[in-house]
Amino acid sequence: MIKALLLSVPCLAGCSGASLLLKGPVMAACEKASLQGCSDMADGVIAYVDGNKVEGKKKLISAAGDNSPDDIRKFAKQLRMLEDIPGAQKYTGPVVEVAKLLDKESGEGGGGGDEAEDKPKKRKDKGGDGGEDKGKDEPVADAPEPSSDRKQPPPLVAGMVTADTDPTRHKGGIVKPFGEAKKQCNVPLGTGTGSCVKALKGPLFVTDIHSSPGCAGDLFVYSGAIDADPSWLITGAPLVVHGSRLLIGDNESLIIGGRTATEGCTVLWSGFRPFKRSDGSPAPAQ
Repeated sequence: MIKALLLSVPCLAGCSGASLLLKGPVMAACEKASLQGCSDMADGVIAYVDGNKVEGKKKLISAAGDNSPDDIRKFAKQLRMLEDIPGAQKYTGPVVEVAKLLDKESGEGGGGGDEAEDKPKKRKDKGGDGGEDKGKDEPVADAPEPSSDRKQPPPLVAGMVTADTDPTRHKGGIVKPFGEAKKQCNVPLGTGTGSCVKALKGPLFVTDIHSSPGCAGDLFVYSGAIDADPSWLITGAPLVVHGSRLLIGDNESLIIGGRTATEGCTVLWSGFRPFKRSDGSPAPAQ
């Protein structure tokens, strides 16, 4: 017997003023910048603006890790334009802080670039008679790097911790194939056109996929890129996958979509990041 999984996240009366005013424009700015994980990115912005800066920063850094630095900079630029929205002026300060944070995450704003990084820092040797310079420069060691807000995976001890049992590497979410983030796409195997949503970029192992009862029978989930041949493909509804190991490669994304638009159709997925990419280099946990 298949258990139905109903998933919905309504905005009830408890939504903040920032959420009601900014959520839509932030989502639009995110999609205009072609980012992945716009829902998580928007939640991070709203949390930060509402004063929950620690939680907001964590969500922003996590969502930024799934996108290119250029796209993150585009999104930060779009955020700075939200002050033109009527009534949004009181949120301008926190929104600008978010934009600066994203610029920093994308590698921008370092104050001098690579050339400045390579130049050794100097300090003047102070004399004993009032602190006047003697004109003597001495190298100064770089300050230690600030600790990252990202959680580091626990060490692998006697084989007890693996990627699929490490909670910091678990990923998952709810996708609406016909929601705001959808894009028109060619249905895999040449069966017409439909709507597609990029859930997350690899590397990734997908373990579970479940669709809600309201979805039509022409849903599809695959690994690859929109309008490209998939590495693997699952079709039909209800989608019920549990305990699998479906690989999303380094340069692929998890794509979820369908042909027949169905109101209220949602797809829940979960999985985990591997410790290493296919070339042996470390894979990010976020």
